[in-house]
Amino acid sequence: MEAALSRGVADADAGRTMPLDEAFAALRTELGLPDKSSAQ
Repeated sequence: MEAALSRGVADADAGRTMPLDEAFAALRTELGLPDKSSAQ
């Protein structure tokens, strides 16, 4: 677990992040789920 946290911190330090809304949208697309606006 410590190694995974270290990798996550290293990714954040290197700027390899994305906004949470973007991440969820990408996951919904990948999983074939409806987008947030049509799920309501």
